[in-house]
Amino acid sequence: MKNKIKINSVCSLLLLLFGCSSEQKKITIAEQATVTDTLIVNDTTQAPPAISTNTTPQKDISGIEFGYCNEEGKQILLLRDSLIDPQKLVKVISDSGKIADILFVKKRAATKEDNNRKTYFNFTNAGGYLYEVKNTSVDKELSLVLVSDEFLSHHKIVNPNGCEKMDLVSSIKTKIEKDKNRKIKKTKCLKQIDFNRSIYLFEFVIKKDSALVTLAYIDNDKIIYHDYPALYNEISTWRVDDGGEFGLDYLNVLAIFENKNNIELVLDWAGAEGYSIDYLVEENSKFVSKKGGYRYCAPD
Repeated sequence: MKNKIKINSVCSLLLLLFGCSSEQKKITIAEQATVTDTLIVNDTTQAPPAISTNTTPQKDISGIEFGYCNEEGKQILLLRDSLIDPQKLVKVISDSGKIADILFVKKRAATKEDNNRKTYFNFTNAGGYLYEVKNTSVDKELSLVLVSDEFLSHHKIVNPNGCEKMDLVSSIKTKIEKDKNRKIKKTKCLKQIDFNRSIYLFEFVIKKDSALVTLAYIDNDKIIYHDYPALYNEISTWRVDDGGEFGLDYLNVLAIFENKNNIELVLDWAGAEGYSIDYLVEENSKFVSKKGGYRYCAPD
């Protein structure tokens, strides 16, 4: 089951549900690379910060970048505002494995009408590295993954299936509850790769004021985790103005790669003000965040 999230409707809905103010401070393109509505919770004995920072800042990982497209799905702007060789990015991945050729056009300046929203609504006014999609179009609602030929030379793109009628066996649930020392409250299948491999989200019962959601890549008895721990707060727990709800439907898998015997994921997580993008790599039986981006989309 695809979890495409509409930019205009979801951002508006989240703001209405969580009471987020529509008056937004104008920020620069450079600031958007480091500022998100994601809370950092390293010490769960402390209250969450009032102002959030990106848990996955841009790092020097070459060959993979993130962007968004115009309404027609024919042009792409990169989120990153500084790149040594933009022509190396030659493919775009959207909609869980759909790949298309792209061509670098130019780096353009933003207009005076730019409101810093990284959506197709503001695409005409936004600045950045501009690419053309060749011979097809991409989904305007999704964040996009741009890659180089060199990156693809040691990464295989995995095309997953939906999760209809996909149920976990009780032994897997028992193992996950034992590993996390918590009872599972909610479960959502994000992607099914094949009969043995799938990606799930688990929300656990809150222990005192400690909240936890875990992403799990399950390959038979092998499980690779990525945890989202937080201090429970009825206003802001995992994200600013999330109303104390993680929202399992708001996390989408943009791309899945195989690199040797390891799995890699690109995730897109919608919040009240925008989308946090995270590139996760399997290392030593766990997922490690290697690169991130942020797409500001709060309504005016």
